[in-house]
Amino acid sequence: MNPKILFSCIVCCLILATAFLFIPNAYAEVPKVYSEIKLDSEGKLFLEKASGERCPMVQGPAIYTAEQFTQRITGTANGLSFDFSSAPLFNLDAKYAKELDATMHKDIKALFRKQGVGLGKIDIVKVAPGKEWLVQDKDQSLTYHIKATADSLTVNVPLDGILYYGLIKPDEKYPYPVFFRRVSTITNGKTSIDITKIGDKFDFVGWQKSGFGIIGYRVIRHDGQFLYDGKISFRGTGPFQVGTSIIVGPFVHQIEPTGLIISLTTNKPVSVLISLSNGKIYSSSVGTKHEIPVSG
Repeated sequence: MNPKILFSCIVCCLILATAFLFIPNAYAEVPKVYSEIKLDSEGKLFLEKASGERCPMVQGPAIYTAEQFTQRITGTANGLSFDFSSAPLFNLDAKYAKELDATMHKDIKALFRKQGVGLGKIDIVKVAPGKEWLVQDKDQSLTYHIKATADSLTVNVPLDGILYYGLIKPDEKYPYPVFFRRVSTITNGKTSIDITKIGDKFDFVGWQKSGFGIIGYRVIRHDGQFLYDGKISFRGTGPFQVGTSIIVGPFVHQIEPTGLIISLTTNKPVSVLISLSNGKIYSSSVGTKHEIPVSG
């Protein structure tokens, strides 16, 4: 394989590997340096004590996911609409409404711990007694919204923050977004951007003529915590449509002297082509999740 191609793939892998933090159960092999952490026959992690006792890892629900920040983007008359709201983390038995009303911190922490969610120092705010509460984790700057339904208590994490965005020129040596001077406020996971505002003198990629462009966006939580960097292509000059985009990856796996595997996820079902400098072309079947063996 061309050394330049291999080097570029390795760099890409290192830069983007942090995206796996959003993907639960992405375990292959445990590095031998972690001698006490092992995988069982079902691929689940556990800690093995010197006595031989096994302590299984408790996999709690993911607070944020890659899908949350990539799957619900739609075109509008003047730009793009983003829906970063998440599905409920878990449900609690409706009988625990009394503990919430009584602000029994220890009991609430124990309930969350059983669901695989650890809490630090908390405040419990009664929005509507018996019906709605906020559990504010001060140590992690997270707020859990709990709402009573017909037979349970639904728990989720509302997202408020800021969306930075800007155009990307893909043929540049470093194709990163040039963030626009304006930002968009994220309220309860939802926001939108006006692409028409980054036209004329701000249109350094020529989307107004070509009817095509790529937007890079950055999700920042209300407390300044960075959550996600993404990019999405668009078509049109108003109204706008979401184009086909790589939303996760590309990642490089199983690097060997004569080959490797490239994986990526697209927002729409397509076939992906990979062309090497030696003229070889590799492709995937039509879909959204692609794993393409490359050799030669």
